[in-house]
Amino acid sequence: MYFDDIVRLILDLLGVNNPYVNVVLQVVLVLAVLYSIIIILVIISENRDPSKTLAWVLLCFFLPFLGSFIYIMFGQNWRRKRLVKKANLPRLRSIRDPRQTVNGGKCKVHPHCDTTTSGHRLMRMLTRNRGAEVWPGNKVTVLQDGKQTFQMIMKDMKKAKHHIHLEYYIVKHSEIYSKLEKILIAKAKEGVEVRLLYDGVGGQLSGQTLKRLHDAGIHTSGFLKTTLPLGGLTSNYRLHRKIVVIDGNVGFVGGLNIGDEYITGGKEFSKWRDTHCRIEGDAVSDLQFVFQKDWYIGSKEIISGKKYFPRWSHPSGDDMVQVIESGPDSAFHHIHQGYMGMIMGAHDRLYTGTPYLILDPAIKESIRTAALSGVDVRIIVPAKPIGWQFLAFWAARTYYFDLLLAGARIYEYDGGFIHQKIMLADDDISSIGTTNMDVRSFFLNFEVNAFIYSKRINNKLAKDFLKDLEECTEITMEKYQARPRHEKFKESVARLFSPLL
Repeated sequence: MYFDDIVRLILDLLGVNNPYVNVVLQVVLVLAVLYSIIIILVIISENRDPSKTLAWVLLCFFLPFLGSFIYIMFGQNWRRKRLVKKANLPRLRSIRDPRQTVNGGKCKVHPHCDTTTSGHRLMRMLTRNRGAEVWPGNKVTVLQDGKQTFQMIMKDMKKAKHHIHLEYYIVKHSEIYSKLEKILIAKAKEGVEVRLLYDGVGGQLSGQTLKRLHDAGIHTSGFLKTTLPLGGLTSNYRLHRKIVVIDGNVGFVGGLNIGDEYITGGKEFSKWRDTHCRIEGDAVSDLQFVFQKDWYIGSKEIISGKKYFPRWSHPSGDDMVQVIESGPDSAFHHIHQGYMGMIMGAHDRLYTGTPYLILDPAIKESIRTAALSGVDVRIIVPAKPIGWQFLAFWAARTYYFDLLLAGARIYEYDGGFIHQKIMLADDDISSIGTTNMDVRSFFLNFEVNAFIYSKRINNKLAKDFLKDLEECTEITMEKYQARPRHEKFKESVARLFSPLL
């Protein structure tokens, strides 16, 4: 009776009175319901968080067509399982950890972790969950904006002797891209190996451009490319990393993609505020290792050898660095755990800058606990959304109340668009990388951060942070509660989509 009523309603709406169409529609409806039941059983068997499981089950039950489609596109873990299998292929297993390649030994916590610094527990935890060694003797340079960053990258690329590896989420046809391409083609003609890895969705290079690069001897590859309009099963897992490695001893990581707006602010903003860092020293080997694995997934080519992982004969500086990657192919959410360690270990101050603030319960409660414990917690976020990211912007504001109530201080940046992904705890621990403070970065995207144990770098970032506050408006509880009702409502609606943002 249920199916007859639905079929009759559909036929009436279409103005069709055909018995064959009636039968076909009933068959389609039965198959759709059976498919939804299978999807619901799959959701239950994944043993997720009960609230998330219930939400997906109700969506698929009440909206079997739309709910099942949304789950397949954005909620399922099948792609994650496939990626884990891909990451464990025998050929990939044959690629030894670069630390073992250059050191000839097992990866273990560096002796510096046993000192009484406030970061020793964080170092140990990140070593155990990721296997990432703490590299001493590096020289880290903090880069504040796109102009400074790309000038430094191009300067180092011109000095390359053996290889240049680039890995980016977004690569746009732009003036800065043309400058980079010119250098890359020139170096390729000199015999330098050049590889460019870009996200299968974010990379926007045309076929003509790719052909020009290939003709010049430059190797390119897309990561999880898709030909479907909505991205298919790969759309939910994006390569959000931004890495440059030059000759295995100089590396860059941070928030900047390749495009002119990352320098000028584009049409929407007068300025683009971002943070990148240049690393010189043995820690670059871990950036190289991340590129090595991602390049294999994208191109199936194995790159290995001591020329890609050279060892420094003497320290480049005094900064200890731990490069941490995270993604849907990982057993642990490494960077999420790293942030949790920084937040819970902070005693005096905790500063963070992020373009997106979509907090999972664990991160939110750890920030609230730190603030209630007397830690000076300050967060800088954008004052207005960029492009189509208005949903993420509206959703972020719904998290303000709980943070403000606990004593955290929130600032909205008025000087342009703030895109940096930084966190610093107390006076000696910092993180610079590609990870936003949101669910997507923590649990879905492929990300990479440099955790830096250095009072010099921490002090530099703190000074930059306090300078940024001069271009911010502090959001007090009084201002927050005075928002118009229609703003509160649209923000609450946007929060419903936070798992997808």
